[in-house]
Amino acid sequence: MPKIDPRDSIVRAIEAIASGMNVGDHTPSQGMQAELNRLRRGVEALDTMNRSRSPLDTPDAHALKVAKAARKYEADIKATMQRIGGIATAGFEDVNRRRAEKVNLTPDAFAGEIRSVFRSLDAVGRAKMLEEFVSGNRGPELAALVNAPGSVTGIPDNERQSCLASIYAKHAAEETADEAMVNDSLDSSLAAINAAQQLVKELTDPRKIAEIERGAADADAAGEAFNQSMQ
Repeated sequence: MPKIDPRDSIVRAIEAIASGMNVGDHTPSQGMQAELNRLRRGVEALDTMNRSRSPLDTPDAHALKVAKAARKYEADIKATMQRIGGIATAGFEDVNRRRAEKVNLTPDAFAGEIRSVFRSLDAVGRAKMLEEFVSGNRGPELAALVNAPGSVTGIPDNERQSCLASIYAKHAAEETADEAMVNDSLDSSLAAINAAQQLVKELTDPRKIAEIERGAADADAAGEAFNQSMQ
C-alpha cells in the first residue's frame, strides 16, 4: 500500500511546480527554480508546524502560534517574489541586449522614403516588401514601417507584431527561445508564490483568529469574575 503524503496539497503543488520546470542550463530559470525550492522548504516547515501540535497547547493556542509564524513567513514570500522579479528582469534585459546585436530595429535616415514607397504599393507589393525585409534581416528598413503608427503605414497592429516575431525567430532564434524560457519560469514562479500566499491566508484567517481571541478574552473575563466572587 503506497505511503500517504501527509503534507498540505499546497506544499505538494509548489514542489511539483518547482520540479517540473524545464531549466536545463538556462541561468535565469535555474535561479528562479532555486528560489522556488527555498520557498517550498519554508512552506513545508510551516505546514509541518501546523500539523504538529504540542500536547501542552490547546487547539486554539496552537492555531494562534501557527498564525504568528505564518504572518512572519509572509515577509519571506514577498522577498522571494522580489528576487524572482529581479532574476526575470535581468533575463529579459540580457535577451533584449543580445537580440539587438543581431537584429537592428532602429530606423535610419531613409525611413520617410521607405514609408512613402510602401504606401504606393498594392497589397501584394506591400506583403512582398515586408517579407524581403524580414528574410534579409533588413532591420532599419523594417523598423521604418513597424515602428511607425498604423495610421501612417496602414499596417494593422497584429501584422506589425507578426513581422517583429518573424524577424526575431529567423535571425535571433536563440534569444527568442531564451525569452520564452524566462516567461515560462516566471509564470511557474508566480503560480507557486500564489499558492504559498494562499496557505498563509488560510492559516491567518482573520475571522478564525478573531473568534479564538474573543473566546480567550471571554475565558479571562470569566476567570476574573470568579476570582472576584471568591474574595
